[in-house]
Amino acid sequence: MKLAEEIKPNIESLLCPEHDIHPIVDALGNELQINCCCNKFHLQCRRQVEVILRQMDYTLNNLTIV
Repeated sequence: MKLAEEIKPNIESLLCPEHDIHPIVDALGNELQINCCCNKFHLQCRRQVEVILRQMDYTLNNLTIV
């Protein structure tokens, strides 16, 4: 399983605290595309990806986030 596919369910489960909307996440090879309702929530999702990568001992060099 590709790294982006492993992370996808974790990010999809997040909920925007302001709008109560889940992000739409697409895993395309080594790219993770995150579509959010607002920029603030998009930043929160990106930070969560970074936390997950650190826990898995990866860096953002292994994954492209759009």
